Amino acid sequence: MKTMNFTSTVLIFLSSCLAESQAASPGDSTSGPVPGKSHSFRIEASFFGGGGREQIEVGKTTENEMITISPGGGAGVKIGVGYFLLPLLDANLEIGMQNSALSKKVENAEGCFSRSFILGTLRYALPVSGRSSINIGGGAGFYQGGKMDLDLQEVPGGEHLILKYKNTTGFHVLAEYEYCFPRWTLWNASWSCSAGLKYYGITYDLDSISINGMSVSGGLIPHEVKKEFTPLDGSGFDVLFSMIMRL
Repeated sequence: MKTMNFTSTVLIFLSSCLAESQAASPGDSTSGPVPGKSHSFRIEASFFGGGGREQIEVGKTTENEMITISPGGGAGVKIGVGYFLLPLLDANLEIGMQNSALSKKVENAEGCFSRSFILGTLRYALPVSGRSSINIGGGAGFYQGGKMDLDLQEVPGGEHLILKYKNTTGFHVLAEYEYCFPRWTLWNASWSCSAGLKYYGITYDLDSISINGMSVSGGLIPHEVKKEFTPLDGSGFDVLFSMIMRL
C-alpha cells in the first residue's frame, strides 16, 4: 500500500507540472534551455525515500501489530556526475547509500537494512517548455555492503542477528520532471531541480551471519536462517528530489 501511495503522489505531481508547462507563455522559452549542451557536464545531488516489495516479519508489538523490515526502500542520498552526449541525452555515474528501518518503532528492538550502490544511468529529456522537461531513463547498478542488523536481545528469547549479503547487480528505470531556474547562475553554472519516481530490481544472496557475536558463513549457516533470509527481493520504488548544476 505504501508503494502505491508513493507512485500515485508522483504521477499526480508530474501530470500537474506537465499541464502547467504546456500552459506557459511562449516567452518562457527564452529564459534558459532545459536541454544541456553537447559535451558539457551536470552535477546532481539527490535525497529520496520509498518502499520495498518484500516485507520480512520480525515480530509483533504488545498490541499484536506486525513489525516488518524490507531490503528495499527506506531513506537515502546520492550524488552523480553526468555528461551530455547530445543536447537531450546524458550519461550519469552515481554513488549513494540507502537505509530501511523497522516498519514500527518500538522500545525493545532495533533493526535496519543498509547498502551502498554505484549506478550507471542514461537519461533522455522530452522538453515541455523552454524551462522544463520530462526525463525518462534507466540503467544498471552495482550494490554492495548489504547488511541487515536486527537487535532483538531485549525481547524474550530474542537474539542479535547481523546478516551480511553478497555484492550484487540490478537494474532501474526512472521518470522525472525537471525545472530550470530562470536567470539564476552561480559558479558560472545554470541550475535546475527535479522530482521523480524510480523503480529498481535487485536480489540479495546471504553471505554470512553473526548471532550474538558468533560469526557463521557458507555451508555452516543454519537451514532455517537461509530459508527465511535468502534470497531477498531488494526491489522497490523511490521518490527522488534533486538539485542539478549544469556546467
